[in-house]
This record gives sequence, structure tokens and C-alpha cells, in this order.
Amino acid sequence: MFKVSPYCLFSRKRTILMAAILFLLYGCGPPYVQPGKTPEQFDVDDKECKAAALEVCPPKLEWNSGRESMRFERNNTKERGYHWWDANLNQRSIVYNECMETKGWKKR
Repeated sequence: MFKVSPYCLFSRKRTILMAAILFLLYGCGPPYVQPGKTPEQFDVDDKECKAAALEVCPPKLEWNSGRESMRFERNNTKERGYHWWDANLNQRSIVYNECMETKGWKKR
């Protein structure tokens, strides 16, 4: 029978642990970076860009017809999910990203 060395198992566990820690640390910071700027400066620019994006592309709620959210349930029966959604969300995200980039912030 094939035996696995204890060092190999330790190395695998350590690699998985390090990957999990790096993943968590990477996700905990702001999505944008700019050398020399503080988190407080990020918060100010973030709020300004969100306000500008909302001014340019205000929320536009539309009723989903259900076609886009059709999904299969058990026994292969179809169920439509009806809900409200913001039609300007994608455009507002583009405006926000452009605003942050003009202020010198780069995406991580």
C-alpha cells in the first residue's frame, strides 16, 4: 500500500492554511489602493464618488418579468422568481469606478 509521509501532509495543511489566510487578508482591505493615502482619505473619496454616481445614475427600480430569473427546481418543474431590480446598477458602477480612477485610486 502507498504511504504518505507525515511531512507531506503537514506541508499540504500549511499550504491550505496560508492560502486561506492570504485570501481573508486580501478581502479585508479596500478595493482600491493608492500609495501614500490613508484609509480616511479613501473613505472621503469613496463617499464623494458614490454620491456622484448616484447623481448621474439614480436608482431605477424595474419589475423583473421572471424570464431572467427562471430556474429549475426539484422534479424538473420550472419556477419563476419575480423581483424588483435596479436597472442603473451597472452604469452607476462604471461611473463610480471612473471617478475613483480620476482621483488616482487603482483597483487591487
